[in-house]
Amino acid sequence: MTDGAPRANPVPLAELKRMTKRFRSSGQEVVACRDINLQITKGESLGIVGESGSGKSTLIRILQLLIPPTEGQVYFEGTDLTRLSARRLRTFRKKIQFVAQDPYGSLFPNLTIGQNIAEPLEIHGVGDRRSRRELAAELMETVGLSLYNFHSFPHELSGGQQQRVAIARALALYPQMIVLDEAVSSLDVSIQAQILNLLQGLKEERELTYVFVSHNLAVIRLMCEQTAVMYLGRIVEQGETERLFTAPSHPYTRALISAIPAFTEDGVTPLGKSVQFVTGVSGSKQGGQGCAYHPRCPFATSRCREETPELRTLESAHQVACHYAETMADSVLQ
Repeated sequence: MTDGAPRANPVPLAELKRMTKRFRSSGQEVVACRDINLQITKGESLGIVGESGSGKSTLIRILQLLIPPTEGQVYFEGTDLTRLSARRLRTFRKKIQFVAQDPYGSLFPNLTIGQNIAEPLEIHGVGDRRSRRELAAELMETVGLSLYNFHSFPHELSGGQQQRVAIARALALYPQMIVLDEAVSSLDVSIQAQILNLLQGLKEERELTYVFVSHNLAVIRLMCEQTAVMYLGRIVEQGETERLFTAPSHPYTRALISAIPAFTEDGVTPLGKSVQFVTGVSGSKQGGQGCAYHPRCPFATSRCREETPELRTLESAHQVACHYAETMADSVLQ
């Protein structure tokens, strides 16, 4: 669904500037995100990928300002949200909505489907009871739900139907951006395709901007114009999705892509047999010297162990944090 064509004059809808988030745990400091710079272009989809513990969930929570950053700024439509009072921030919250991984867990089990969809309208004081019910019914039709289920409860619906309810609720306040955290991972494969088609159609009809967090790289490649790869709290590579998938410039990105399973004559094997994915060695020391990925990187040198690579522009808008990015980019996955 993405063609990889050059973008003309991208307009940032949201932006993170030098964002860092630290937590205290058992008397120790944990850096969940470190020095993140990220732009989200209006009308496009951004994919965020990386293994568990890479900082993806923290990043999207800060993007929605559900938690404040320790350092840095969060901008939306040019406004620094980190400087707003709770009252002024409430206006911006309507513009950024969220769809969770577990549709049933995200819905109110004691409310009907119609009430679940109308709940954001009631919280923000939009319309009266009748108009909220009418909009809820309209949104049900928009996401492909039968009005027969208006008075049903979440447990009476299938997983795919529950996720459609969650999407309808996210649309209720006419947001500009929707953050989707593994929004199809818990669904059957056939239902995943239906939900992804629905999301793509809504994006075009309503000029929505999406932020996808997913372990499923096929979903990211299909749905997103831009992709950011995270490792241990840092963005190690970001740029146009098709360029990133066909010629990854960071060893970690190559490893993620090489681990995508494929059906071959020998059975199910990963893609990219020529790329080693070193496992069993943890690179968890975020504040240590050198590149955080070097304990797992088959291409690491002494420079990687001693010098921390900065995120730099390789070509056009493609950025990578690797000392040998040019060499990686010239070597296409086999």
